[in-house]
Amino acid sequence: MTRWYFILVCLLASSLVCAQVAEEPEWFEAVCRPSKEVTLAFTRPGQIEDIFVQVGDRVEKGELIVQLENGVEAAQVAQLKNEAEDGTRIEAAEAELEQAEIDLEKLEDAWGTDEATRAVTKYELDHSRLNVKIKTLSLKLAKFNQAQALLRYEEAALQLQRMQIESPIAGTVEILYVEAGESIDLLEEVIHVVATDPLWIDVPLPLD
Repeated sequence: MTRWYFILVCLLASSLVCAQVAEEPEWFEAVCRPSKEVTLAFTRPGQIEDIFVQVGDRVEKGELIVQLENGVEAAQVAQLKNEAEDGTRIEAAEAELEQAEIDLEKLEDAWGTDEATRAVTKYELDHSRLNVKIKTLSLKLAKFNQAQALLRYEEAALQLQRMQIESPIAGTVEILYVEAGESIDLLEEVIHVVATDPLWIDVPLPLD
């Protein structure tokens, strides 16, 4: 919907108002404006890959309307997603800890209380206890690393999402400032969307 259409609607509305307030119509200047309007931009520079709308198209709230080229970023997100969902290191650390605990239990049984019948040395027992502690820390480290991988994935996914523009309102595309293939800078205007349902029409009238 263009501004010329707005002006036409304003003139029509003004004539209707005039017909109701006077026997002989008078003309009053009116200002019409969309009930909502937004100018959208990307928060990072890049190259426009796709524009999914044209001037005059109707868009819904949340609809994808412009996309930056994001092949590298999408591949990175996929890689980080795999790392964040991979529990192999945690499973391996849990298995190693379980084995270390079993070994320690056997050595403690072999140590016993009677020095004459002990089948292990104090060094072997202390070494096994230390190994359990090391394996416990290894498990904690594996869980920490996976949590960090998840944070990196979420951050990368958010950055990837910022390479798309979705309409924050339901309305009509009024202006496109860019074309597909064009490079843009940070916060450069990309698209202007207006909501004309309802359309606000301000008509200043004499008090009488």
